[in-house]
Amino acid sequence: MVNITQIPAEILSLIVQHVCQEDLYNCALVNRLFFQATTPLLWRDLQMPNDGVLVKVITTMVESRYALGQHVRYVSSGTIAVNENEEGTVDTNIGHRPITNIKFQQLARQCPHLQSLRLGGSKLSHRSFTFLGRRCSQLTKLELNDLRSLSSDVLSALTALPLEDLDLDVHILAGDASPQWITTQQAVMDLTRFPRLNRLAIHGTPALFLHRFLTTNSNNRIRTTVSFPLLSMFVLINCSQLKDDAIIPFLCSQPGLKRLILNGGEFTDMTLDAIIACVPGISHLSLDHTRTITSQGVRRLIKGCPSLMVVRFYNSGIKRIDFPELLADNDGDVDRNVMTDMELSFLGKDEINLIQHRTHQEDQGSKNGNNNNDDKKQ
Repeated sequence: MVNITQIPAEILSLIVQHVCQEDLYNCALVNRLFFQATTPLLWRDLQMPNDGVLVKVITTMVESRYALGQHVRYVSSGTIAVNENEEGTVDTNIGHRPITNIKFQQLARQCPHLQSLRLGGSKLSHRSFTFLGRRCSQLTKLELNDLRSLSSDVLSALTALPLEDLDLDVHILAGDASPQWITTQQAVMDLTRFPRLNRLAIHGTPALFLHRFLTTNSNNRIRTTVSFPLLSMFVLINCSQLKDDAIIPFLCSQPGLKRLILNGGEFTDMTLDAIIACVPGISHLSLDHTRTITSQGVRRLIKGCPSLMVVRFYNSGIKRIDFPELLADNDGDVDRNVMTDMELSFLGKDEINLIQHRTHQEDQGSKNGNNNNDDKKQ
């Protein structure tokens, strides 16, 4: 019988990869061998409920004799705020302890292999973000929430990072003035300097910023080239006052888009027609709270985009009766038990396939009718 202490470290590392998170903590207390095997897994993904816990974790990494931060790949913190008067010490009441710029820079220094970072309520300085850009050269995913106190050049400090997924949530409340950084032309131009982006999400940003970003490039002209050659998913949430003239030039420069979310704008069927012409390979589209599109436009979209799998248009005024083929029973008659006046909010793959099939049949019938008329004339 093999003694547990005789198990090679490589084998033990493979074994603990199949252990649940709760049991990993117990495994780490068995002996030194188990501690060494479980530590990389325990520190790989740090999900912090608040900024106070994050401060405590950073302090642990700094004071530990082990290089714990070397194992960290993912960090997520619920709320982060900075008190510039603090020196980075930790209260016993860690639930309300804000992270300082000093602590944030310690995080970047301790975790050079960091790949994903989520911050909320950030008031970190430009210097801290510059430090992040220099220290965490493997960071590919960044989510910044509630960005009302950043400097105008905060994005320029991050342009050296190989970001593939960028999520910006300004989180402007009703009656609040737009943060200064988000209204500057520099912020617009800095946002276009991430050529590796595969996903870009912008939430609650002023219409002026979005319009500038979507319609201008480094030459301050209408886009004529692809600024994000790898972009496959683009998200705009709460983009009120944004219209066709802003989004269409952007769509024309992003033929590789597969997923598109444009919620809360004032887009019309012109945008839907632009999607057909510019990004026919799209698979997922969301236009929730967009009451300026029509069922005719949606039908053309479904016909012109064969790869389409999901279309959302919650609270957009489109009703079930607008797609009668979805109401038909097995005999092809409209099912009177279906409430036809109810709004339709979602079309899945089955519904889309049905509409595409019916549209194809109608087109084929129309084509055959035209051919018959031509034969009669001859």
